[in-house]
Amino acid sequence: MRPHGEGPVSTGRRGFLRTAVGAGLLGTTATGTAIGSGPRTAGGRTADVGEERWSYATEARSFGVDSSPTVVDDTVYVGDWDGRLHAIDASTGEGLWRVDVADGPIRSAPTVVGDTVYFGSEDGTVYALDAATGDGNWTFDAGDGVVSSPTLVEDTVYVGNEAEFMYALDAATGDPDWRFSADGPVESSPTVVSGTVFFGAGSYQYALDAATGDSYWRFGTGSTSRSSPTVDGGTVYVGATGKSGIEALDAATGDLEWRFRSTITDASPTITHGVSVLGRPETDRAVVFGDNNGNVFAIDADAGEKLWRFRTGGAVESSPTVADGVAFVGSDDRHVYALDVDTSYLRWRYETGDAVRASPTVVDGVVYVASTDASVYALEAGVEGSSDGSRVTLGTLGHHDGWAGEMPAGDFDPGTTESSGDPHGIPLSGMDVTAGLAGLGGAGYLLARHRDSNDRGDGDY
Repeated sequence: MRPHGEGPVSTGRRGFLRTAVGAGLLGTTATGTAIGSGPRTAGGRTADVGEERWSYATEARSFGVDSSPTVVDDTVYVGDWDGRLHAIDASTGEGLWRVDVADGPIRSAPTVVGDTVYFGSEDGTVYALDAATGDGNWTFDAGDGVVSSPTLVEDTVYVGNEAEFMYALDAATGDPDWRFSADGPVESSPTVVSGTVFFGAGSYQYALDAATGDSYWRFGTGSTSRSSPTVDGGTVYVGATGKSGIEALDAATGDLEWRFRSTITDASPTITHGVSVLGRPETDRAVVFGDNNGNVFAIDADAGEKLWRFRTGGAVESSPTVADGVAFVGSDDRHVYALDVDTSYLRWRYETGDAVRASPTVVDGVVYVASTDASVYALEAGVEGSSDGSRVTLGTLGHHDGWAGEMPAGDFDPGTTESSGDPHGIPLSGMDVTAGLAGLGGAGYLLARHRDSNDRGDGDY
């Protein structure tokens, strides 16, 4: 571990000047533009919404940062493309520690529960570090790149890799409990609800028994599944790369409830409650997501019908978060956007130095987000609360103190689908933590459930 004492690179009222590391460029600028509501108080001074509180330069030399930040105990944890994990003071932007730990990019979002931070790297390793110091606790050799963000529930870490496996690891030791062989690389991050692990791999969405790795069902998406699912009530919502848009699946059976078509959707959706859309009194829940054509949508979570659409200037690979009725999302056009969930009204936008592909997290009125310009930003959100959408509250792709690793309850009965009789997850208890497991065989899943009759959407965008 190497202590990292870089201070915040900051901050005029509307922007800052920083050094672009690795590209040989100077003078990359970032500016915030407040468009909606007026000033609020922060840190004893008057601050505009969308204003930068601080920025932190990771000094990553390649593709910057697209790891989504996790904010726990007033500390921001984020990885970079140079294989380093950073811990940053959430109030000041000062570096607390930095570890040069991985031999490949850290694209997964860290998970922090108790006193441990868990994350994966494209070097094929899952890491567990002391959250206060960055000292190593354990490592697990997954055998191939880990871009999936780990999810910790009830003392078990669930994480996938590009060698087509989903693992369940003991959170204290890193010992593997079971491994499931999927039908393609696991690039999505798992969501665990009611004893069920939901994730995408290859051209399928899967539901597994969290305790055993046995398969409940799989659903054929028709193309690569990179979007991480989210769960609300008895429904799984996930982005569809090939069919383009969002699919809603019955969490117990995997049956398709509806599909909303837009364009390619690699980003993950979030569900927000308490929506009040003019002319739609029956709508209370919305699915908020972005697509690769620069659109941000809000969709009726029950009916699959469009509530509104907002256009950005670039692909939206960032997964939105919602806090106090405002959706926050990044775009390849370099901006972070704050949109009113009821109306799509643009509250404010903030321009960074490059594409924003990381997913933001809001804590106590501050938006924390990373950019491929190699910096992490803290911005005035213009709300008082913290992220309350399903992505963050279920601990997927970044989270805050509201996630502590307890098993969330869903409105469905897990395990009600009968098995096909095929092999399922492989128990791996007692194996060496650092052992290479790529040579083990076995797979498990049910027949795909795939109905095409419930499409929604209104054309290409």
